[in-house]
Amino acid sequence: MTGKSNDEIIIREAAPADIDIIARLRVELLIEIGNCPSKKEDAEELFDAVRYYFKDKLQSDECKVFIAVHKKEIIATSALIRFIKPPTAGNLTGLDGHVLNMYTVTKWRGQGLAEKLLNQIISYARAKGYKRLWLDAVPEAKPLYEKVGFKVNHQTSTSRANLDMEMFLD
Repeated sequence: MTGKSNDEIIIREAAPADIDIIARLRVELLIEIGNCPSKKEDAEELFDAVRYYFKDKLQSDECKVFIAVHKKEIIATSALIRFIKPPTAGNLTGLDGHVLNMYTVTKWRGQGLAEKLLNQIISYARAKGYKRLWLDAVPEAKPLYEKVGFKVNHQTSTSRANLDMEMFLD
């Protein structure tokens, strides 16, 4: 089954009412990349922890979540976590961002939703003065991230999401 056309899809910032679905999609992502407990009770505990995290952080500038919605159904998600470090000559604000939770429901993949969400994150980060974004990518997503400006920093072997990528914002 494939999704509908993109003209019926809205990209927007997540709201508190979206937290349960965002948490469920994060757990689905972690299962897919092999980074989730195998026991159902442990997965439920993870879901509760993820839900608590987003409930705590979503209303602040520490975490921005953007979602793609089709007829009130959240079909893709992305997040930007703010990091503030001591300023450097190249980054006087000290603002960096970690992009994560890039996940599209299986039947909606291949329709450009991840790219639209990434572009929303990049626009938001630029407007807020972020100087660098980074993420951990699965190999299949590398072309998408390169298309929007990310470059491979190095490769790790700790999980399936083993490509450390970054982009510098002007």
